[in-house]
Amino acid sequence: MGRFYYDKKGYPRWSDSKKLVHRTIAKPKDGQVTHHIDGNPKNFRKSNLQNMSRSAHSQLHAKKRRSFW
Repeated sequence: MGRFYYDKKGYPRWSDSKKLVHRTIAKPKDGQVTHHIDGNPKNFRKSNLQNMSRSAHSQLHAKKRRSFW
């Protein structure tokens, strides 16, 4: 691994395996998703990644949408 490209949604993927770079770095457990704390999918520094359950991730984004309006 070393080279990556950006997919249609703007997420970096390893060129050789097509796996998402941020998930490789964050190493989520089964059933977890990896959240970009700053909302930028191109920022895959470990300090910007947080593993959480899918429901917690959905709630976090719903809360952010509500606070936007």
